[in-house]
Amino acid sequence: MIDSNHKIIFAWANQATRRGPMNVQSTGANLLRPFLIGIMALSYLAHAASPDQTSDARAQDQFDDLIALTQQQGRIPVIVQLAVEGPMPSAAMSATTFPTQAPEHRAAMLEQRQRNTAQAQSQFAARIGATSSDLKRFRYLPLAAMTADRQQLEELRKMPAVVGIQQDHAHFINLDSSLPVVGANNAHALGWDGLDQVVAILDTGVDSSHPMLANTIIADAAACFSGTNNPEATSFCNTAIAACTDADGETIDRSACGVGAAEPCSNGRCGHGTHVAGIAAGNGTFTGVAPAAGIIPIQIFVEHDYDGDGYIDLVAYDSDIILGLEHVLALSKHLDIAATNLSIGGDLFFSTAHCDSVNSAVKYAIDQLREVGIATVISAGNNNSSNGITAPGCISTSVSVGSTTDYDELSWFSNESPALTLHAPGSDIISAIPGGDFGSASGTSMAAPHVTGAMALLKQKAAALEVEIEVNHLVSALQQTGAEISYGLFQVPRIQVDAALDEIDQTPPLTIILDNELNRDSMDVLSGSLSEVATVFAYGGAADQGIEPAQNIVRFTPDVPTAGIYRVSAIWPVQIENGSAIRVSIAHEQGVDVQYIDQTDEDGAGLWHELGSYQFAAGTQAYVEFSDELGGHVIADAVRFEHGAAPIQIATSTLPGGNVGTAYNAQLQATGGVPPYSWSILSGSLPAGLALQNSSGEVSGMPTVATEQTFTVSVIDNLGIAVSRAFSIRIIDDTRLLLEEDFANGIPADWTIIDQGAMDAPSAWTVNDGVLSQSSNIYGGVVNASSLPKPGTYLRYDAGTVWSDYTLSLALRSDDDDALGVMFRLADNNHYYRFSWDRQRGYRRLVKNVGGKFTLLAQDSAQYTQGQTYQLEIRAQRDLIEVRIDGVLIFSVHDNSIAQGSIALYSWGNEATFVDDIRVVRIFETANNVPILANLTATPAIISDRETTRLSVYAIDPDYGPNPDLTYQWTIPPDSGTLDDPFSATPIFTPTDVSSNTDYQFEVEVYDGESVISGSMDMTIIDAGITSGQLLLQEHFDTGMPAGWSIVDEGTQDAPSSWTANAGLLQQLSNLYGGLAGTSAGFQLPKPGTYLYYEAGTAWRHYTTHLSLRSDDDDALGLMFRMVDANNYYRFSWDKQRGYRRLVKKVGGTFSLLAQDEVVYETGRTYQLDVLAQNDLIEVRIDGEVVFSVQDASLAHGSIATYSWGNVGAVFDDIIVEAM
Repeated sequence: MIDSNHKIIFAWANQATRRGPMNVQSTGANLLRPFLIGIMALSYLAHAASPDQTSDARAQDQFDDLIALTQQQGRIPVIVQLAVEGPMPSAAMSATTFPTQAPEHRAAMLEQRQRNTAQAQSQFAARIGATSSDLKRFRYLPLAAMTADRQQLEELRKMPAVVGIQQDHAHFINLDSSLPVVGANNAHALGWDGLDQVVAILDTGVDSSHPMLANTIIADAAACFSGTNNPEATSFCNTAIAACTDADGETIDRSACGVGAAEPCSNGRCGHGTHVAGIAAGNGTFTGVAPAAGIIPIQIFVEHDYDGDGYIDLVAYDSDIILGLEHVLALSKHLDIAATNLSIGGDLFFSTAHCDSVNSAVKYAIDQLREVGIATVISAGNNNSSNGITAPGCISTSVSVGSTTDYDELSWFSNESPALTLHAPGSDIISAIPGGDFGSASGTSMAAPHVTGAMALLKQKAAALEVEIEVNHLVSALQQTGAEISYGLFQVPRIQVDAALDEIDQTPPLTIILDNELNRDSMDVLSGSLSEVATVFAYGGAADQGIEPAQNIVRFTPDVPTAGIYRVSAIWPVQIENGSAIRVSIAHEQGVDVQYIDQTDEDGAGLWHELGSYQFAAGTQAYVEFSDELGGHVIADAVRFEHGAAPIQIATSTLPGGNVGTAYNAQLQATGGVPPYSWSILSGSLPAGLALQNSSGEVSGMPTVATEQTFTVSVIDNLGIAVSRAFSIRIIDDTRLLLEEDFANGIPADWTIIDQGAMDAPSAWTVNDGVLSQSSNIYGGVVNASSLPKPGTYLRYDAGTVWSDYTLSLALRSDDDDALGVMFRLADNNHYYRFSWDRQRGYRRLVKNVGGKFTLLAQDSAQYTQGQTYQLEIRAQRDLIEVRIDGVLIFSVHDNSIAQGSIALYSWGNEATFVDDIRVVRIFETANNVPILANLTATPAIISDRETTRLSVYAIDPDYGPNPDLTYQWTIPPDSGTLDDPFSATPIFTPTDVSSNTDYQFEVEVYDGESVISGSMDMTIIDAGITSGQLLLQEHFDTGMPAGWSIVDEGTQDAPSSWTANAGLLQQLSNLYGGLAGTSAGFQLPKPGTYLYYEAGTAWRHYTTHLSLRSDDDDALGLMFRMVDANNYYRFSWDKQRGYRRLVKKVGGTFSLLAQDEVVYETGRTYQLDVLAQNDLIEVRIDGEVVFSVQDASLAHGSIATYSWGNVGAVFDDIIVEAM
């Protein structure tokens, strides 16, 4: 129920305090004891400051509020933040800019902070004359809790040692079916249950004897901080248990540390904490989200008639909360603590910046935990409000949690805002209650521990993978994989734990949010002026809107920690006079993407709008820029960068083989990157009859030729990022393949051993590890080289007696030095051909045995190398016999004595003969087959008359294999453009200018030496709207640095650059450079310096650039043109000190010199530079004189940039670009 002061009241069973409990159900045979209301006590903040105030103004307002409270109450509880020496966390840290302290450094860090804190607190106490009872100290945080009247507040504010003062605010306590909803049951089945992780529950204490908690409580880590700064309140801490200590080792009043410290369970007072702990990590009849995790119970509440109405409230003060958080920080030295849970709520805030300011001391404590990798998970509050969330969950570095039902609907009581972190189930949640029972409760208090438990599971997996993980990674994993909910105004997901676990790998997901208030350092107003607008539909409660229309440019610049693909989104509220065509420019590794958004659509207010996915480098090169140049008032709120997608890669490793005449189908798979994908053959070709589907990656068709083809496949994602991988497909023809034997299963039954030699008999044919060997020295006959019979031993294949024309291939090796080889067209023991190779006797020999008589057909004296494997191929076709070794033809003879027969493997006197991979293929006599034209493509398929495209023909010669044996000739219509090589399979087409969209038909002929096949394809050329003589750019820098230009610093010495526009001149005044700098280093081509890049010219192709330039220094300056990106451009530069004028190109990151001379410029003199780029012609003129004229077609289009290297006096003016 809600009282007249807008506070929702709770009640405990058997306690005559407030109204009776609600929403309590029974399970099993026993009636469960009612113990708490699901809707916890909260109060509304009636004096929220306007977000358009500066931080100084806010601080003054907050101090005025404190003074007003002293006038009403006399003395008030406050927390004073002290200045310290040495490293401490910054109060300005945001949720996305947090470094995580490595575990091995935590102990040393905390010891140093304890010393710094103790010193600051002791000096402060001495300064104000406070005793230990007057001042409550902390161990690691330079804070002091005390009570003060108006005079003391005025004195405190003047002290240099005091950084800030805030009120010691009061906060109020605000499973069966929910685990499957969030996927926790699936996570448990996979072994992720929170083992070796710990969660801290800062609440009303727990019933550690409850069956759901008895085995999970870390008893000696328990603590109680209850009324440490309010002696009027009733403390829950057990005085029989030792008190906790502060930075000086002094005991903390109204505290307890150790076994039993967090168990104030009389009259059910620990009911809320028990219920919360069971949801997070209970393990019993019902299980929590992380049932194997440990639980640290910390009691932070007092009993107190807070509002003087005669009823007892459970209240948690900021000072006790901070002591509890600090206790967790101390325990992190030896425990792996995943998260801290605070299911509490106080005042409602719609401004995140205001919340951070008002609750700065609590934020300070939360930040220290976050720095060591511990998330602070806090309930969002139960005001049924879409106007914000309650403190301390509104703090930007906390993990705030709203409530949903098991049907993924927003719970009716839950608060929400665009800056809310996550949702989790919080309606009708069954968990532990004191006394060993179970009960159902509802509230954001029940939602928060779901997230706390999820943190333990995610950190468990990260630890198993040995991945250092930050809180932001954990939150990002839950946000990026969460489920959508219904009936919420804002797009805040509900956690899906099993999906989030899938994202924890060597590169965990990361989300960066830049907010106009919280991240002012990352937002620049490049043009115009803005004013803040307070609205609950802004991400942090306030946005910036342009004051005047069509004059404002705002840029958000992230500091990207990890290079990769980021999904970029923006959020904004809808205000009067918003613009309907706001230009958004996104700078990324591939260039600058420009799009237009409508900021007037009320249905999109307060929602994230995806702008696309882009590849970003690490650092601050990327940006997102908003401009209202087309009218209206731009509104800048927040930009989100989500790094989750892995780089694109080809997941398929091999492709199956196929058979001639049998339908073939195989699927190439890609992962990562940004779909959709586009597939292509980069080099080589598929087997005849197969084709690759560009959009799906499917390889299908009907193989027509037995072959084995090796080819390289490329896949490109929606960002234009491509990867490739080599594959091979082997096609066999069952009608052609006579034998294929790799001896994987020993010597098959259809092979017979024949021993002809008598010396050292018998033979020893065996198979080891899939290789056939003969290890006997068996031989016969005369041992000299001139003897032809050489009877030894052979292993005959019995089933090939009717084979006639065929090719025999096999691998053979000898570790001995005697004869080995093959017999073929083996009809019987007296009719065969035999090839043999004998190292000792120095011959390779081809003989025939007809009717028992041997005849020499061919011989040479080449010797084999012992231990080397050779590929032997015998071709027997009609009367032709060919012998090849490692593909080289060594014998070619004609003999028709024996027309058919099988094969055999031969060894003579060789006790180390090895043979493997035998293949026999029938040879057919066929007429020439016409080439097959499989595919014609153009990439891209539609281009403007300022672009180029690559044509591609994929054809197959059925007789001899794919493309290498074929020739091509392309024909294009007259006046349509040019081809760089009309006889290539993949020529580049450059169109002529067209006045309107024009369709052309291109033809290609494919010739195999005997037959020709032709094909055609249609091509559309779009008029880019640029005509010869058209003025593309005119800039005189009369009004300062213009919009649409980007500064890029590549050099690192003497950085950053200093580009300015003054008195109508563009100047670069920094000595920034990279690479070698000496006079002798002029030969180096890269010369990374700094350049000012014009963003809108990426489609320019044929143009002339005119500008004036002057150097008041003696180092390099110049012009970059046809600049596609940082790795592809032409550059003219002029360096007096190193004595050169130089024209270079950079293609794919590689520099090449195009032209150079040794003319130097005159310092202080202005020169007129003209650079012409038309088709493949590049001309450079200085003061009207041609100095370089070269032809190069590497780069066909791109923008311009002014360039400076080590030059502190580079001056440019009057830049004009005209289309040719």
